[in-house]
Amino acid sequence: MKRVVIFLFCLASIEVFGQQETPISIRENFFNYYRYESRGAPLRTEEVKAAMANYPETLKKFETGSRNMELGKGMKIASSLLITSGLVYLLADDFSSRSLNVFIGTSIAGMVLGFVAPGIHEEGKDNVSQAIQEYNYQILRNPDYLLKPTSFEARNPYRLAWTIHF
Repeated sequence: MKRVVIFLFCLASIEVFGQQETPISIRENFFNYYRYESRGAPLRTEEVKAAMANYPETLKKFETGSRNMELGKGMKIASSLLITSGLVYLLADDFSSRSLNVFIGTSIAGMVLGFVAPGIHEEGKDNVSQAIQEYNYQILRNPDYLLKPTSFEARNPYRLAWTIHF
């Protein structure tokens, strides 16, 4: 009898914890890129944006973060290309002062991009994860809340309202 009761409590706890799942979750793949999921099903970035359409401030933060992540990836690739092209130019040309200057210039530009790119990429990842957390908080706090289509105001969950009862 004890085993049956314990088994029933386990089933009830699994059901309770299953209902607390957040609407959108983030996972990083092997290459440190974000993958979005909703209850186990993979989502594309456009689907996440469509889900956040009712919360404009959160959507703006998510779009900014996505752009920063893409910009960081592009700058990292550009950095690698600059350094490689400068080295190829140096080795393909005779070792003149001009080819050395091109190599030094492209190497410095590539190193600057290489130092700046990870910071921009990480800032974008932070913005995206904060936007997902804000969205999940808003959905779990009040799932029936929808903005009016004519309103451009986002719901502020931290608003303090004064009520006076007579």
